Amino acid sequence: MSVSKLFEEAVQQVAEPIEDYTPKPGSVAERIYNIIPESEKLDHYDYKKLKMDALKDKYGI
Repeated sequence: MSVSKLFEEAVQQVAEPIEDYTPKPGSVAERIYNIIPESEKLDHYDYKKLKMDALKDKYGI
């Protein structure tokens, strides 16, 4: 999959309401979604907090 296709899917995911989003069958988004155990999937996302936490972990802040 090209980077541009991956980016396009990511933008579509953010643009659509979470409740209405279903990854396309066979897409990278669907494969990644299916890897995550049900117990670790979140119902309500705080994207800014998740992003900041990931950046803190990445850079050891």
